[in-house]
Amino acid sequence: MHRTVDDPAMAPLQPDPAAVRILLVDDKPQNLLALEALLGDLRLDLVRAESGAEALRQVLQDDFAVILLDVLMPGMDGLETAALIRSRSRETPIIFITAAGRDEDLIARGYALGAVDYIVKPIHPAILRSKVAVFVELFRKTAQVREQAAALARVNADLEEQVRARTAQLQAAQAAAERERARLEEIFAISDAEKYGFRFSRNFWYLRSKRPVHCTARSGPVREIDAAWSRAK
Repeated sequence: MHRTVDDPAMAPLQPDPAAVRILLVDDKPQNLLALEALLGDLRLDLVRAESGAEALRQVLQDDFAVILLDVLMPGMDGLETAALIRSRSRETPIIFITAAGRDEDLIARGYALGAVDYIVKPIHPAILRSKVAVFVELFRKTAQVREQAAALARVNADLEEQVRARTAQLQAAQAAAERERARLEEIFAISDAEKYGFRFSRNFWYLRSKRPVHCTARSGPVREIDAAWSRAK
């Protein structure tokens, strides 16, 4: 049940409907509440996970700009959780949060598992917000590039379809023009034969003369053939 706030100015900021998601992973609810308070003014969609297993379920369901992951958790700790997240998503940046201080071995293991940064408790609010803001901006830029690439792909697909359609139209027009040209050639060939005294025999027109003749098939061009003389003689 949501608590009613009498003073609207004291109400928590609601995330933008298109807000970037941030995954907060910590086994202690008070730590999650503290992270939400520190990041609340960024108008982000802050998603909670109180265990490594719950964090894995969230990663499988949504895309996150960054994951703030506590290292020291019971059961599946932050390092094991990071390894499993990396096996499923190699793109989402992980920032470890730890109270263990600057343990070089722990930091090295974290970076080996794909961590991009560490934040040591107690958390400095400005440092946390600045680190998160960098990855939020990167996430938005990446999403914008993907949208532009998808839009460009759609435009290219439309252009290719238009080219295919236009090519088909031109090919159909060319075929129709070839048929019309053949029809006109046949008409003109028959007209010339009738005008100059050709006669028709065995599908060819022959000119009555004492020399090799020009002949034409009904559907072909006029050509000279010597063999026609013996048939037209």
